[in-house]
Amino acid sequence: MIIKGTWVSIRKTILEPKDRAAGIPEDTAATPLMMWINGFLQEDARVGDEVRVCTKMNRVEEGILEEVNPTTQVDYGSYVPEIVQIGIQARKILNGWEEGDCFCKGFDESDCSCNGFDEGLESLEWLKREEVR
Repeated sequence: MIIKGTWVSIRKTILEPKDRAAGIPEDTAATPLMMWINGFLQEDARVGDEVRVCTKMNRVEEGILEEVNPTTQVDYGSYVPEIVQIGIQARKILNGWEEGDCFCKGFDESDCSCNGFDEGLESLEWLKREEVR
């Protein structure tokens, strides 16, 4: 039994498939639109029960109890080297840089280790600099 006041996550159906908008992809239209909400349990319950929670913003929501003490899990996937290259190219274009320009341009260039645009692509050490983040 999960006691009242415990931080939990609930699942709530916002739209049933029959209520979804026309013109959305077929596989999307066949799926209910769901929402997950975290809040404080308003009565003792078990996972799978329909419950009420009070959110941090003092909203009361109803739904199916899914998880106790939920955590935020964010994953943007695996490292993609091409994305770094896109960022470098975008910075070059947006700042009007030319070949050989230093990545440290506009920062303290006295401790530059990128050795210009082309060489900077090899080490990418400049990405670790605090000013770049």
